[in-house]
Amino acid sequence: MKKILWQDSIIHDNFYDEDTSIRIKDILNICKANNNFVNKSNVNGFQTKTLDDKIIAKQIVEWSAILIKNEYKVKSNIKLDLELNNFWINENYKYSYNRSHTHPGANLSGVYYLDVPENSGNIFFEDFTKQFTNLHSCFEGEEFQNYMSLKNNTNQLVIFPSNITHGVEASKTDKPRVSLSFNLVLHYQTKSV
Repeated sequence: MKKILWQDSIIHDNFYDEDTSIRIKDILNICKANNNFVNKSNVNGFQTKTLDDKIIAKQIVEWSAILIKNEYKVKSNIKLDLELNNFWINENYKYSYNRSHTHPGANLSGVYYLDVPENSGNIFFEDFTKQFTNLHSCFEGEEFQNYMSLKNNTNQLVIFPSNITHGVEASKTDKPRVSLSFNLVLHYQTKSV
């Protein structure tokens, strides 16, 4: 008999709003013109500092709420609210990538893809605890996987637990990939019955 102990999941779907896409790209261009960037997980690409835009924040929270409602079952006695903790924009060029990392201080993290040229690098997820045991080298099955890549596409929203180690593969195309990354904090309270 086999019992699976722990499972993680990622959820994803496509969303699009032309005004939001234009606004994100305009902010990216302003940040690039003003040299407003940080060096965190992005290597050889452009990563903005944390941004503050209420219109974009509202749209990301709305899309996240729809995706979460469609894919996760909230306990019946819980009232759940999402707070966008922070967000930033990444533009990755040929040979640029994002190193493996996590997002402490949040419950869920996500990425919204605006422009995804073919071969521009996919998001990947790693489980280093499984790498320590090396069981993935011997056994097949999801419970032994230590690496999973998700094919990115334009207008895709991906949400995952913030503690999952993730990164982005190197881009192999001359066209830039543009994405918006964010962190969500869950606020909940028990409903009175």
